[in-house]
Amino acid sequence: MINSLPGKLLHLEWIVYLEYQELKYLMLLVQWPIFAGYRAVVEAANHFPRFFAGQITAAGKVPPAKILVIGGGVAGLAAIGQARNMGAVVRAFDTRSAVKEQV
Repeated sequence: MINSLPGKLLHLEWIVYLEYQELKYLMLLVQWPIFAGYRAVVEAANHFPRFFAGQITAAGKVPPAKILVIGGGVAGLAAIGQARNMGAVVRAFDTRSAVKEQV
């Protein structure tokens, strides 16, 4: 029994390692849409000619940017949150009825 124990421990370590690698891959899959939604808003802000937030200057008022997010999944929710944090007026559109509570 002692002779067969190291092989079983090695097998157990390999299973734990494989589960850990799958968990890392799953964590990457879960985090990727959040990053994509955030990055989409940052890229849009980079190409937008003014600030997303409204401004009051000596010359007058500049209204906040209006943004439409199509899709209310994980990436869409991340985009909505980031755009609101940057001061934009955000509207979202999704065809699924389950998303109405989230958006």
